Amino acid sequence: KKKYWLVDGKFLAMKVCVSGDITICGRKLQASSLATLDDYVQRCKLGPFRPKRAACLLSAVQAAPNNEARQRALKEYKHFVNEARIELGKLRNIQENRMLEESLVLSRRFQAIRSLQSPKEVVSVIPGASTLLGHEEGHARHFQ
Repeated sequence: KKKYWLVDGKFLAMKVCVSGDITICGRKLQASSLATLDDYVQRCKLGPFRPKRAACLLSAVQAAPNNEARQRALKEYKHFVNEARIELGKLRNIQENRMLEESLVLSRRFQAIRSLQSPKEVVSVIPGASTLLGHEEGHARHFQ
């Protein structure tokens, strides 16, 4: 049975650009996967940090005909990677803040549930609880 991982496309693209590593979750990305990722970032307008661009800049460094051209290409590649690293840091902060917010919301809901006495009170705290508890139109059924 295959395991599947859901990964944020923008995060993945920038991580590949910054690290140069195409092994994600223990799997080496094939050229077709990288091309698909590149197309996704472009189609969704997620920014300039595409793996294909990083690969092209790195190829330009390796294919430079002389030292001066190599230094220019290396400078451009390093600038691209640094900008991607900065953007990746911002994205990580956003993701961490969202996870923290969600954790706080869940914690508050859990504390509220623990303090409740009746099913009717649960309905008022948890969205969708009326359906789960068999309540209709916001009126609690009496449990015995």
